[in-house]
Amino acid sequence: GSEMLTLFRAKATVEAEDVRRHFDGRFPPGQVVETIKEFLDLDILNDGRPMRMERAPVEVNSFPLSTVVLNINTGCNLSCTYCYKEDLVPASQGERMEFETAVDSIELLLREGASRDRINVVFFGGEPLSNMPLIKRVVNYAQGRCIELGKKVDFTLTTNATLLTEALVDYFNAHRFGLTISMDGPKALHDLRRKTVGGKGSYDVVARNVRMLLARYRSRPVGARVTLTKGVTDVVLIHDHLFRELGFYEVGFSPVTSGDVEDYNLDGDELALVFRNMRQLGEQYRDAAVRGENIGFSNMHQLMTDLHDGLTKALPCGRGPAGRGQGWRVEPLPSLHGIRSAHVRQRHRRHRQASPGPLVGAGSRPDGDGLRNLPHPQSVLRRVLSRVLRQVPRPPSPQHPLLRPDARLDRFWDNRLRRNPGA
Repeated sequence: GSEMLTLFRAKATVEAEDVRRHFDGRFPPGQVVETIKEFLDLDILNDGRPMRMERAPVEVNSFPLSTVVLNINTGCNLSCTYCYKEDLVPASQGERMEFETAVDSIELLLREGASRDRINVVFFGGEPLSNMPLIKRVVNYAQGRCIELGKKVDFTLTTNATLLTEALVDYFNAHRFGLTISMDGPKALHDLRRKTVGGKGSYDVVARNVRMLLARYRSRPVGARVTLTKGVTDVVLIHDHLFRELGFYEVGFSPVTSGDVEDYNLDGDELALVFRNMRQLGEQYRDAAVRGENIGFSNMHQLMTDLHDGLTKALPCGRGPAGRGQGWRVEPLPSLHGIRSAHVRQRHRRHRQASPGPLVGAGSRPDGDGLRNLPHPQSVLRRVLSRVLRQVPRPPSPQHPLLRPDARLDRFWDNRLRRNPGA
């Protein structure tokens, strides 16, 4: 591949004789031809025909909501140095969502998602645990309305874990909250950015509360969300600490690449290191899956699932059109599997984190003097992915006897394999 690029960089137009002269006696002719075919298919090379559109325009006429994200307090009891909120204030001084605004948001979700039989309410911040009275009122209201309408409701929450108590864990357990903990790895890495208002590291209190949470919580798997910044790039080390030592069910990574404060952004070399580490962890994921194990690398699992289902996103963050509601910004956020969400918040926030875009595309591949249509690359991948995903075990596990299967894997096992038992 690199030799092919060298040839084409040296000449604007390359003829068949140029290829023969450059590669004759150095590489097998079949390998040279296959490389050219692959580069043509990926639009790295062009044979004179018009370039394919990356994505045809799609007219969307229906947005049935499934999720609403409520920013219930803009304040936070931590002062993480990479936080996207430049005017972050302590939790006691934050702007707290009024119950009436939350009710309007729930009603919007029920109205716009009338065709859904299940909805999801996400509590976000700031630090959402700093407004527990509102969370409890919203839970009671949403559950009551869903009982009236014959729907089911799920609750999700992202927290820094500093305010967790046994009583709160028991409450979340009773209402089957999906919990995600923001944590950046071992003490030295976590404390580098995730500091208290007084400037001290928060690892000790977070780790203590996480251990209590994972020992006590039984309703659903608990995941960790890691923010990768300058100096925090050892994906394998971080994953091993959070998954193997602390016991999170899964660990997901978000690299910071375009923040206003360049001190925290990953430069090209660090981003390359992150991707090499992710590849290494991905290989561990694959090997574990073959053994019938799940090492909880959520980035890899999501990518494998998306490739298997043939899904792509126009924007890495999934952001879509915006509307207005009750003085708060309500943004439809198309997400995976055709599910749309509404993100309710007081002000626009800049997106600072990057995620990989689509890795596989459709198209025709050259064959001889003409073109012939081959199966979509994902149809080949699906056969491989089916075997790998089929190996990933699902709960319940001895540590979590009441955990429910992951919804994506449920769809995979119950639908894909049933229809294609030989996959």
